[in-house]
Amino acid sequence: MGILNSLVESLEGRKVFNQERLITSVTERLLEIMEEKGISQRHLAKILKVKPPRVSKMLSGNSNITLRTLADLGTALDVEIHFRVGDGFSYELEQLGKHLTRVERVADDADAFREFEKLRDDIERKINEKKNTYLQVAGL
Repeated sequence: MGILNSLVESLEGRKVFNQERLITSVTERLLEIMEEKGISQRHLAKILKVKPPRVSKMLSGNSNITLRTLADLGTALDVEIHFRVGDGFSYELEQLGKHLTRVERVADDADAFREFEKLRDDIERKINEKKNTYLQVAGL
């Protein structure tokens, strides 16, 4: 039996597991939003009118932030905060969909990069052809 299974067998273990899962998912999502919007922790601190270490502590996952603070973070990041209670499967599917969208974006970026490399190679080839033509005309 794995450590996780033995942890969630007891009520206390399930409490700890659920607390950590919630803290992790909330803080990770807030950090994703900050990255998407190009907002640093220092800038978020200015918006919230708190010191940067306070924001760092809130986003570290080691701080027990209140729902009011979470609402303030949502306001500062210009996003709505939503909770799903007891609807884990739908939430997991939504998260999977978001992950697949990110994977598709990466795949599109990879395709674009391959296309860029082809264009670069074509340009280099044409430059070399022109260079060789000039060298032949010059008799070199």
